[in-house]
Amino acid sequence: MAKEDPAAFLKIGLHFFPREISIEHTNAMTEMSDEDLQQLLARAQAMLKIVDVTPEKAALPAPKVKPTRKANNIKAMRRMSPPRHIS
Repeated sequence: MAKEDPAAFLKIGLHFFPREISIEHTNAMTEMSDEDLQQLLARAQAMLKIVDVTPEKAALPAPKVKPTRKANNIKAMRRMSPPRHIS
């Protein structure tokens, strides 16, 4: 149906959505008491202590990689080629 009559397909689909939507912005933190805010802060700090993501502990050392034959061949080719003179 969507390929034959896209307008009718869209009309049917639009019936599933409400005609009016009301969105209200509320800031829950302004309604919280000082004690509630302190408890929320304490819980957040406790969670941060559980998950320690300091760079020293999270980062892995760089792997030690041996040069490949290709890299060695390129270096050898550079040594064998005559120097370039720019005039």
